[in-house]
Amino acid sequence: MGFYSDWVDLLMDCVTSVTFRIRINGRLTPTIVPQRGLRQGDPLSPFLFVIRMQGLSATLRAEQVAGRIMGIYASQKGPRVNHLLYADDNIVFISNSEREATRLNEVLRLFADSSGVPLRVGKNKIKIFGFINDKVDDRVSGWTKRLLSFGGREIFLKSVAQALPQYSMSCYLLPRTITDRITSSMRRVFHAKYFRSGSLLDASLPDHSSYAWKGLHTSVQDLRGGFLPSSSSRSSNHLWGGHDTGTYSVRSGYFYLCRSSSLYCRPSPLWKALKSLPTLPKVRIFVWRLGHDCLPTGSQVAAAGLGPRVCPFCSTTVETSLHAFRDCPNATEALHLGSFPTSVTDSRTTSIFDWLVEAARSLSREDFAKLLLVLWNLWNRRNLWVHDSRLQSVWATVTSTTLLHGNFLAANDNAKKPRSMPIISSPIWLPPYRGTMMHKAEILRVGRS
Repeated sequence: MGFYSDWVDLLMDCVTSVTFRIRINGRLTPTIVPQRGLRQGDPLSPFLFVIRMQGLSATLRAEQVAGRIMGIYASQKGPRVNHLLYADDNIVFISNSEREATRLNEVLRLFADSSGVPLRVGKNKIKIFGFINDKVDDRVSGWTKRLLSFGGREIFLKSVAQALPQYSMSCYLLPRTITDRITSSMRRVFHAKYFRSGSLLDASLPDHSSYAWKGLHTSVQDLRGGFLPSSSSRSSNHLWGGHDTGTYSVRSGYFYLCRSSSLYCRPSPLWKALKSLPTLPKVRIFVWRLGHDCLPTGSQVAAAGLGPRVCPFCSTTVETSLHAFRDCPNATEALHLGSFPTSVTDSRTTSIFDWLVEAARSLSREDFAKLLLVLWNLWNRRNLWVHDSRLQSVWATVTSTTLLHGNFLAANDNAKKPRSMPIISSPIWLPPYRGTMMHKAEILRVGRS
């Protein structure tokens, strides 16, 4: 593209002379010389991009001076413009003529040959992106891969086979044929070892299996009941019974697992109510932690050997989640001050999760949201006493909860109301009565400042 050869050599010296040293356990490793050019995020990368695009811009300006790509007028008396550059986008303006279109095609072909990026993808996309399959096949099909361990094969797939098409995939949507061939090449690495003579559903799990294969095998076994044998005698494929189309997808597999086992998801009215509850996001996260009993209460802290297990207020009972938020005299007083029904205050459930589920069923959405705010403020009050030795009264805790709940609801109501511009009424002029005369006067009042 017209760059001086000595300058190109100097720039390539900057690119190929990069070395790295990695600090491991406080010690630097020997020098590492990269073999793939600049690393991602190298400070030199944007400058190379600017230089490359500057070459394209200079070529288009030269074509305009030569009268081959004239462009358009930006204004009636302004100059002609045949291209505009903005970040990584380029807009080229040409006249409706075969001559300029042919010349632009030649300029773009020159730029593509020098940069290595195909700018024009025609109908034969498989041929254009075929080099990706060739590279993957060359790396995967080598006989030396047979010498790798199963863990080495996993690392090889992630670091080499999956990394090769990343650059092209960041710019273009690859055809399905190309991605299928890449997947097929990578599948051969696992297929040759784990299910050489059968299908994936019948694959075994040897003791020396890699971590990736163990995870894949476990997932296949969980989904195995959803696959049905094909009714066609000519096909050995299986149909996926989790969807009407018979084709497996991640979404249909997820819902199949939800329906078949409670291990993957636990449907509960608590999580359904919490999802759409009008409350603060931090309160939702707090209730999620409370429902899973993973708050650092006294019992949890003592189990980890990090502190006492008794309640910091009554100092006689083990502080479980249920005691801290329902059975402790301070919590009971707060629930009564909040005017909650006896189904909440006098419940006999034995777990915090069941108590929250019972409250979600018996209370309205607004009262349940208020209850969760009370529990959240009780937890803040407890932490304030444990960590800062500052004791807040139960009445102040409930009062701040009511104020916070009201402010939150008012803010949401104002956000939902459509904003309208203020209407300024202007006086309407009316003609005077017949035989009369109208005089308009303005009075200016001047006062002392």
